[in-house]
Amino acid sequence: MISRHIEARADVHALDLTGDPAMFIAMQKRLAITNISDLSPDAVEYVLYASHPSGPERIAMARAWPS
Repeated sequence: MISRHIEARADVHALDLTGDPAMFIAMQKRLAITNISDLSPDAVEYVLYASHPSGPERIAMARAWPS
């Protein structure tokens, strides 16, 4: 959970630096396809094992990011 929080802060920092949420979203989609990511992971597995926010979480955060 701590790692996911740190990764989410890094994502916000990247958006603050670039100011380009559209590119961030495109990158997240490309990464999900390339890495064959599970876009809706099991909740228990996510809580116990995920070290990064899921792709959909990152995309939602970028869409909500204030420009």
